Amino acid sequence: MTMKLFAMHLAMALFACVEGSELDMRSSMQTSVTLATRVVQREAPALIGDDLTGQFVNLLQAAHTQAPAQTTGNSGVVSSISNLLDSMELKLQEQHNASLAAIQHELDHINECSTNLSGFGSTDTRQTSQEYLDAYKSCKSVEEEYRKNMSSCDEYCLEEVTVKGMHCVAVDVECSALSCDPIDEPPEALKAYLKRMIAQLDQYELIVPSTSCNTHGSSNQTHCCEDVLEKSSKCFKRCNGIVHELVPDEPKIEMPGCCAPKQQGEQGLCKELAALREAHDNYGACYDPAVAHFNSVVAEHQAQVKSRKAQQRSILRIECLVDAFGPDMKAKFAACVDADYTNHATVLFFELTIPAVPAKPDKEALTCPADQIPGTPEFAAANYVDVPEGITPCSSVNCASVCDETVPLTWKPTALLNSTTTTTTESQVLSTCFKHATGKDTVVWYMGTAMPVHSVSVKRSADTKSVSVYLTDVIDGPIPEADLCGEIISPDPVHCTSQTAAHYVVLKGKLRGTVVSGNAAGVQPSWCDMKLDGASFKIAPDEGVQFSGYTYTSR
Repeated sequence: MTMKLFAMHLAMALFACVEGSELDMRSSMQTSVTLATRVVQREAPALIGDDLTGQFVNLLQAAHTQAPAQTTGNSGVVSSISNLLDSMELKLQEQHNASLAAIQHELDHINECSTNLSGFGSTDTRQTSQEYLDAYKSCKSVEEEYRKNMSSCDEYCLEEVTVKGMHCVAVDVECSALSCDPIDEPPEALKAYLKRMIAQLDQYELIVPSTSCNTHGSSNQTHCCEDVLEKSSKCFKRCNGIVHELVPDEPKIEMPGCCAPKQQGEQGLCKELAALREAHDNYGACYDPAVAHFNSVVAEHQAQVKSRKAQQRSILRIECLVDAFGPDMKAKFAACVDADYTNHATVLFFELTIPAVPAKPDKEALTCPADQIPGTPEFAAANYVDVPEGITPCSSVNCASVCDETVPLTWKPTALLNSTTTTTTESQVLSTCFKHATGKDTVVWYMGTAMPVHSVSVKRSADTKSVSVYLTDVIDGPIPEADLCGEIISPDPVHCTSQTAAHYVVLKGKLRGTVVSGNAAGVQPSWCDMKLDGASFKIAPDEGVQFSGYTYTSR
């Protein structure tokens, strides 16, 4: 057994003796000196003679016969015991603090039962639901504007012809000039000459001398060639200037619906109300076991208080005996034995102050604010009074039945201006668009002064195959090919970094074919969301048509 472990046993043995029958054992001055030795001999006889035990006992026994100077020379033993007592006292304080924390934890659990009665739950749920409702309102505003501005839609089909290759066929007879001279040897009679010429003409099938079989650039007098063509058709619908491709056998969607975010937002609020209903109904099941467990924990830790106080009194008495060595130690031993530490500050420190348990309230009706319950007129008045109906009205989710009454509570949903939660909603936004004017094959912007342009990008309409970009000073005639920046055939921009500064930006669109059916009037190449050097370009052109239209976007 180590020196510290023995010292702990010694401390408890001394406490047991002082708290018990040791007062009856003292009959003389000598008793106060030998009390500690007798306690050790009775409580730990097997340990007498071991290192720290033997030294301390010998120190106590020496108090009978030795001078004070001799007994104070064992400062190492005294120091070891003092250090152990300090450690024991610190441990008791840690146990006391743990008891206070355990009791407060149980009280917090009781209070949580009451909190569930008085308000709505997750703030995150409210934020997400509010964002869905905000997305619905925004979508409806766009939808209504679309409805107001939407003219009758035109449908048409374009046919695009693509050269896939070339096919050539050799002619049976060489297409050379006719020889009209008669045969000299032997001399050819007139009748034989005429027959020969007629046969030759029949064989040539009236092919005119010095011509090819057709106008194809690769045809000649030996081969007739023609292009192998592939034709493809696509149909489109143009509404309010914006073109959408019509895909066979697929639903025709004019624009994304606004009802989905409305339903998601209202369902989120209904789920929060349902959680409040559940917490309200389960209040008794929460409160009663929580209070019972609180009382059990308090009783457990109150029992520990008695033990801690006894240990603290023991520590104080042993410290007193250890400090008594030296002059007048016999009188000091007697004072230590007689001391009453019951009301000592370090003993009373371990008293526990038990907090009051909140009384169990009578079960009240679950009250909800009417303007926060989806499906009620109050909710519609608070959230949708300025929301237009748009193209398709949206039904509401009804969850008013979760509440017993509808009276105001503290929380009111408000618009979230600085939320970190992101909601992805597909909607349409107003865009600036351009197209060729009737009879024109370009859209032209005069920039005022000669200026460089580094990049141009557009969002092509569905029926527009490509858009060529020019930076030029020539608009009265054919634009030089050297002024071509590039051809836009994807979302990527074309770059004009190799072009010199010029006064005009010219865009020339190309349709995906020629109109073969439907209303061809007004069918022109078009594009939206034009950007110059990465910045939105919304300036009206000098030649061409500028218009506003709605395009799909996700946010």
